[in-house]
Amino acid sequence: MRYLESNLEILGKRSPGLAEAVRNAQPSRRVLVKQSRAGQPGLWVFHEAGTLRPVYDVSDPRGAAQADVRGTAFRAEDATLFTGIGLGYHLEEITRLMEADHQVFVVEPNPRALKTALEARDLRALFLHERVHFHGDRGLLDLKETLRFHLLRIVGGHLNDLVLSPLEEVFPEEYAEAGDRIRKILWHLRYSYRHLIDNDILRENLIRNIPALCRSGDAWDLEGILAGTPAVVIAAGPSLDACIDPLKTFSSKACLIAVDTALKPLMEQGIVPHFVVSVDPWEQNFEKFESLAETPDIPLIFEPGVYHRIPGFFPETPFVTGSTNSLARWILGLLGLGRMDAEMTSAAHLAFHLARHMGADPIILAGLDLAFPGTAHHARGAAACWEPGQEQEWIHVPCLRGGTVKTLPGFLAMIGLFEEELARTRALCINTGEAGALIRGARHMSLETAFRTLTAKKPSSLEAVRKIHSKSRAGDRAPWLLQGIRGLLAQAEQVASLETQATPLLSRAKQSLSAANGFDGKSSGSVERLLSMDRRLKAQSMFHDLTVDFHATLFLEQYRLGYRLKRASDPTKSLMLSLESLEKSFTGCGSVARKLAEDLRGILPELEKAVRRNTPAPADMEVKPPVTGP
Repeated sequence: MRYLESNLEILGKRSPGLAEAVRNAQPSRRVLVKQSRAGQPGLWVFHEAGTLRPVYDVSDPRGAAQADVRGTAFRAEDATLFTGIGLGYHLEEITRLMEADHQVFVVEPNPRALKTALEARDLRALFLHERVHFHGDRGLLDLKETLRFHLLRIVGGHLNDLVLSPLEEVFPEEYAEAGDRIRKILWHLRYSYRHLIDNDILRENLIRNIPALCRSGDAWDLEGILAGTPAVVIAAGPSLDACIDPLKTFSSKACLIAVDTALKPLMEQGIVPHFVVSVDPWEQNFEKFESLAETPDIPLIFEPGVYHRIPGFFPETPFVTGSTNSLARWILGLLGLGRMDAEMTSAAHLAFHLARHMGADPIILAGLDLAFPGTAHHARGAAACWEPGQEQEWIHVPCLRGGTVKTLPGFLAMIGLFEEELARTRALCINTGEAGALIRGARHMSLETAFRTLTAKKPSSLEAVRKIHSKSRAGDRAPWLLQGIRGLLAQAEQVASLETQATPLLSRAKQSLSAANGFDGKSSGSVERLLSMDRRLKAQSMFHDLTVDFHATLFLEQYRLGYRLKRASDPTKSLMLSLESLEKSFTGCGSVARKLAEDLRGILPELEKAVRRNTPAPADMEVKPPVTGP
């Protein structure tokens, strides 16, 4: 007990949730600390059969831990995920071996075992290490935020995944649950970042959707309109087929919120949802609506980067959500919209967020399989714009009816995000799937059973939603937006011009440096001009702040290049890498700037026409970009 309080005092400052869990835990009876032959504390565990086995070598625990990690590289640009603290010997050796900048993310699945360890060894130096991060709260939400902060390291470097196996064997459930959560977090972060790699279409849609945004209400203003009313979030997985008859029979007992892919099979069966949601920016997403026999008079809730023809398909009552994209947030802010801000990777997430925001209780999930128990990948009649390929990478996740079921890596990310949101949701959540993926936090029952247990409460009428839309619309905010667009266009054109000027100078400097005689006076002058232009490029702060989400490839390249530059010992090599970094910066920013400028010039005439019909904005109005995180 002599080290417990001092250890917890320091751990509490680094990871309050884990420290609290350890403080409240009873020491595990399956973990025992005994002195090793070398005089160091050793950790022993009782297995199911009652046998007592050492976690570390009984002769030299520290030496054995050192040998375990010695073959692993801990490079500056990489990171290590270590599950199970034990007595800390492995982590101490990792901190000794790792290069500067290397980060270690530690997950402790079993606070009881850790409490025993903290009583036996002084681990304060480990807990104080600024590049070792400790996590153990339920759901590992703090781990997700830490990894998000180090996102470039996760997607651009290598992640060592190490587990203290002897403890995993004794506590398989805790370690399996932690491993499942870690896997979902990593897939979500990587999936979300990959979504940014090639998103010219998202940028284009954000700009082309400006007229629709000016006509839209703010989804935030729908808050509470379903208070106490059941809602069914309807996705288009194969299990939707079995939900059609119950939806026909009992649809008057709940508010129906359909994702865009589910709209066609519902409408063909005479089921008209109360809301439809749409998120995806790709052109093929419009096929889900284009194939409808008639234009439905249904309120649309859309993400501002949705494919630009979709909002026009629902001209009467469109509502827009918030966005995590910096450019979208800025546009919405100038229009006084976008207060409903939620993390999502799919239309199903948006539908769930909407149901919760409107106060629905319970929230019933229908057709949300997120897995492939059979050969079908969508419900019958769904206007699906994708299907798994023959070379598809499959992974297996827990199934609703037990065992496992195959799914896609992207779906794993979606499952993890749903589980996070369900943990934050007060309303009862019911999953009516048949054999899809298990979503922890939702009660499982058939849709018919769920409907029969509900107390009917009529949802808000379409007329009531229209009144909210009328009051919520952006109104006369076009002058504000026009002034902002002009300012952004000016900076985008300046960035594009700087790239054009820099290109020949970069070529000349690289050729000179590659020559045997190195830089001549003329080339040195080119470098000075390049550095001056780089400062001017960085000065276009509005452009950089608003396009930060469109430089995913550039950020990855610069991240990796930065560490190559740090390792370069030869002056010529170092200069060449510096020129390469400048070239990537000018090229990457210039490419985004030219495309953005083209989009902005395309929308200006319509905005100017709108302003001429209304009162202009004050001449001294200041247009500011949104505050962005690290």
